[in-house]
Amino acid sequence: MDLNASHITEVVDHKKSTKQRLDAIDRQSTRLCVAVETFEEKEEMEAMRLQLRILQRVVGNGQAPAQEYAPRLKIPEPCTYGGARDVKKVENFLFTWNNTFSLLILKTEQEE
Repeated sequence: MDLNASHITEVVDHKKSTKQRLDAIDRQSTRLCVAVETFEEKEEMEAMRLQLRILQRVVGNGQAPAQEYAPRLKIPEPCTYGGARDVKKVENFLFTWNNTFSLLILKTEQEE
């Protein structure tokens, strides 16, 4: 009977060690899955960083300098003719046009 008891003890011990081994394998498998997922995420992040760098270069190289637009000038409209004109109004109108053209000429000379 002593022989049977030792065999039973061996089987029970073997069963426990097998369960422990399976648990260890399961834990290692879980760690491996996490490591693989992390590695895939790192590869994906690197690919995204590379794409971002490429896009930044493309946008940076193709960027045209911002143009400065001249402010819109308010050009006076002539009054409708209703008979005789007042000389002062005509002089004021011509003076305004003369100043407008002078400003335009100065602005174009400064841009050049």
